[in-house]
Amino acid sequence: MQILKICQIPFPYKAILSISNDPDNTTIENWHELNNFIFNELNLNWANAVFPTNKNLNLPEQVSLQQYPEIANQPTDSIHTWGDFVHSGEYGFTRKDANQAVELLNKFNIHPKIWVDHSRFLGNLLHGKVRLGGKEFHSDASGLKYKNLEYTADLIHNLGIRYLWDGEITETIGQDRKIKLKEISIKKILKGEINQENNILTPVEFEGIKFYKFKRYGQWRNADIQGLSNVINPNFCNKLLHNGGISLVYTHLGKRNPQQTNKNHIPEETKKALLQVSSLVQEKQILFAPISKILDYVVLRDNIKIEMDCVYFKADGIRFKNLSPTDLDGHSFSFTVNNNNNIHFYIEKNQIQPKYIDKNKNIITINF
Repeated sequence: MQILKICQIPFPYKAILSISNDPDNTTIENWHELNNFIFNELNLNWANAVFPTNKNLNLPEQVSLQQYPEIANQPTDSIHTWGDFVHSGEYGFTRKDANQAVELLNKFNIHPKIWVDHSRFLGNLLHGKVRLGGKEFHSDASGLKYKNLEYTADLIHNLGIRYLWDGEITETIGQDRKIKLKEISIKKILKGEINQENNILTPVEFEGIKFYKFKRYGQWRNADIQGLSNVINPNFCNKLLHNGGISLVYTHLGKRNPQQTNKNHIPEETKKALLQVSSLVQEKQILFAPISKILDYVVLRDNIKIEMDCVYFKADGIRFKNLSPTDLDGHSFSFTVNNNNNIHFYIEKNQIQPKYIDKNKNIITINF
């Protein structure tokens, strides 16, 4: 009898890692330095986030798609809201700005799958105290109802975005795995906060529109180019490999720490940390990929149904209303097996054939 079980992570990788970068404070000079190191020298399989436009009067040289269209040459899968409208003086954000951002993204053939809230932007969905982006109407203390001019959840969904940052960060190394009791601090145990849930994705809904929300890893104090070396240090990498799971590292690659003294934008310690990550990627210990691809993988993997020697890929209803073979392109899936019988693969009820099947002892890995 064939016994199949899906592996959490494709073989031979032990963990999955990516960087969730917010473009705050990034000048075009720093953008070029980062681009040359991360994409050209390290050749990391990664996608960036952009501001469609920049109205920040304190950061007029901050890169945005509108003012610096060359940044569209870099792979992009995320937008940091509709643009930077914080510190914008008399300029106030409305849905008109969101529609203009959509036109701009379409012009440069950018199709983001991820939305990341920004600072104290009024149109945020999940981050901060004022979150108007997901509320079509609001009521005052007297009960009077008003149309919310910052509401854009429908436009975000229409753009093709299905993943939202949940507005928080975690210091748990490796999500998408079971938390061990010893990982929970004594302080939390004494308070009765023994929450062992560590899902990478959770459904969330705004005015009947469904998305997934995800959490990022890191520390607020280290969310800059220098602090990144403190986040993805050797100890972190070793723990991630030991724990397994997924870490989506929160940072601002364009933000310089006030204590930085190096002339170049990227400190040597940060280059060293990224070089170590690159080595682990080349050794196939860590799978490094764009966040959108990682989250798509999780959705596809978690909606696989196995019956005897048949594997069925099924739509989840949020990210994928219907599945087609192209939705599996570039993804690998591993299964533990107890014999060498042939395995059959289907999208819904239609049989499909992987590009290749790799067998390693009791693990079979398929690639589309």
